[in-house]
Amino acid sequence: MIRTAVRTLVRRSFSSIERGDVDKAMAPFAEDFRFTFPGRHSFAAQGVGKREFKAWLTRLAHLQPKFRVSDVFVKGPPWNQRIAFRLSDEIRAPDGFVYRNELVEYAHARWGRIRSLEVFLDTQAVAELDAHLTSAGEAPPAA
Repeated sequence: MIRTAVRTLVRRSFSSIERGDVDKAMAPFAEDFRFTFPGRHSFAAQGVGKREFKAWLTRLAHLQPKFRVSDVFVKGPPWNQRIAFRLSDEIRAPDGFVYRNELVEYAHARWGRIRSLEVFLDTQAVAELDAHLTSAGEAPPAA
């Protein structure tokens, strides 16, 4: 039952981001939340807090990404859950440039609140998206 609830929550969160509803996507995150997104580009984030993550997520939502969540795994009791899932994302720039990436995200949650989230993905693809958006003058404001 908990696994089903977590899977539903993960999918709904990404649907909220697609719709630009960042506040709804942020609902399950703890106040002391920490986020890590690797790479050498303007999307990189190392252990940022909830406020910075909301700005980061707002920037991402501005790009109107499309997500496909698969393989959601939940392990542990409600006071110490580990959650992992695979995710595909796609962003289409107005000039026809298409960004695609495959990710694995790993989260730690306690009592229904996400405490940390680490993203594992092709950072070179993100750097190429970042460079394209900047050169095309389409980059949303940095977080």
